[in-house]
Amino acid sequence: MPGYVNSFYKDGTLPAHTKPAFVNYNILTVHGIIIKNALIFMHRVNHLPTTLPLAVKGTIAANAPTLGSDHVTCKEWLDNFGDRFHNKSLFYKGPLLTVNPLIAALVTPTTLFSINRTR
Repeated sequence: MPGYVNSFYKDGTLPAHTKPAFVNYNILTVHGIIIKNALIFMHRVNHLPTTLPLAVKGTIAANAPTLGSDHVTCKEWLDNFGDRFHNKSLFYKGPLLTVNPLIAALVTPTTLFSINRTR
């Protein structure tokens, strides 16, 4: 079935019986995990580029917006990546996450180094 589908209970409410548990125990949802990983990736691209392989570092354009950028300073990047093909990808949305200082502040070195990596 194409498109976004919502299921409702008979009384008209959304089925969200697990949501209070996620909020109560501070568990990230799938969407939250995706955003967290995108923020960590962008932090590494912007602040720790030597730790990334060249192929990974090359996925984000050098003229991508950073903290303090606006439409004028990023015009060339927006012209290249602001099309229908790129606008739902990490190439486009990743740099835009780091433009907002409130969102960029969520990724601090303390939180980055407290994550245990598994292989």
